[in-house]
Amino acid sequence: MAPSHICIPVRDIDHAIRAFAHVLGVDPSGVCDTATVLRAGRGRERIRICWFAFPNLLVELIQQMGGSGHYNDFLDGAGPGIAHIGVDVAPEW
Repeated sequence: MAPSHICIPVRDIDHAIRAFAHVLGVDPSGVCDTATVLRAGRGRERIRICWFAFPNLLVELIQQMGGSGHYNDFLDGAGPGIAHIGVDVAPEW
């Protein structure tokens, strides 16, 4: 079992991209300006998402595009921080 990615919700993804690129010393591997995700019990939510790829870990920044939703609820309740850590597990687990 090993961590595969870290998800960090942000209020301003453009600012976060610049800050993370400066701190991590790398440019983002990808940016998706308007992704739509389906959330159980909530319907569709629009997000902006950015990835910083490292050999064994993906750092994922996500900005919710308005209104109440999973990521804004997280920021409102917990403040800035890691929302979840993805873990790769062996198929037989």
